[in-house]
Amino acid sequence: MEKYPVTPEDLNTYYDRDKDNEDIWGMTAFDVSVIIGHLTMRCTDSSREMVRLGFIIIDDRLRGKGYGREMFSMAVGYAFEFLRVRKVSLGIFENNEAAKNCCRACGSIQAETKNAEIYRCLGETWKCLEMELYNKYPPAGACSRDLSV
Repeated sequence: MEKYPVTPEDLNTYYDRDKDNEDIWGMTAFDVSVIIGHLTMRCTDSSREMVRLGFIIIDDRLRGKGYGREMFSMAVGYAFEFLRVRKVSLGIFENNEAAKNCCRACGSIQAETKNAEIYRCLGETWKCLEMELYNKYPPAGACSRDLSV
């Protein structure tokens, strides 16, 4: 994305651009009829054993109620159990304490990186931290949305 915060139009443009890419897909979390949030998942390696989460967005009116943690946990569970990947990664802005706490509470750790990504957002410079989780019991297989067995 080229700007922050991301708008629905930005996400639609992103999805339109990559609509034929089977390695990228979006997920929407909802509770009954209320949309809670959104995230993207994408396979990042040729062996299809790693998934990257992105654009994790929670409705501002619903923050602080545990929905982010539940949505993140469900996405990681989906990646490990259904997609059968060995690693899930994501980037978090260093100044986003709520996101860091959420990810750590769900078991992610900060990865050691030599060169952190830096972004210009809202007239400031924001550092992006790399977070990751590893499947403790990686099953045989690779990232695939094919439901046939």
